Amino acid sequence: MDLSATTDNYQQQHTTTKYEMSDFLKLLRYLIGVIKEIGLIYLEFWKYAFKITGRATWVDYWGPVGLHYIFIPRLLKYLDSIMPLTIKINDTHFNVIPCIVWLILMVPTFTCGLRRLHDMDYRGFWNVFTLIFPLSLAGFNLFPIGISNDQNPSILGVIGTLIFGVLSFLCIVVTFAKLGIGTRGPNRYGPAYRDYNHSQTNIQ
Repeated sequence: MDLSATTDNYQQQHTTTKYEMSDFLKLLRYLIGVIKEIGLIYLEFWKYAFKITGRATWVDYWGPVGLHYIFIPRLLKYLDSIMPLTIKINDTHFNVIPCIVWLILMVPTFTCGLRRLHDMDYRGFWNVFTLIFPLSLAGFNLFPIGISNDQNPSILGVIGTLIFGVLSFLCIVVTFAKLGIGTRGPNRYGPAYRDYNHSQTNIQ
């Protein structure tokens, strides 16, 4: 029996296993780092819920907003299956709890969206249209004035529809604008909010 060959084979297997463990640990550390960064971004989304100055990167805005639009409807649907989330008044069902949830989320979403526009060196004023749109939509649901009892459109309904259409268009334009990449380095709204390697934050 060749002991030297057996020893060499064992050493090769041991070295391969060592490299595999090293790669696994590197991957594990990377995943832990990603989870920490996601948690940091989400916590800052709420921490600066009332901050309207400064800047926010693409990830800082679309990360939390994307999570909300993916998971919140599913959570509300699940809760509605085990407990009523609506209130019935005069044969009309009002989604009270979902409305409250979305109103709460609207605050940090609006302010972070404003800082997102700042990051691209745009005026945050344009973000107001993304706030008016859902409020006007809720108003149309609560007060349907577009069609009268005889199914003929009223003047108020026509005007309201036109206004709603303009607001919808502006909301879509501003929303798509937030998909852009922010300016590199400082702009008129301050220094870069966060390096893309997330090594540090610069909240001004």
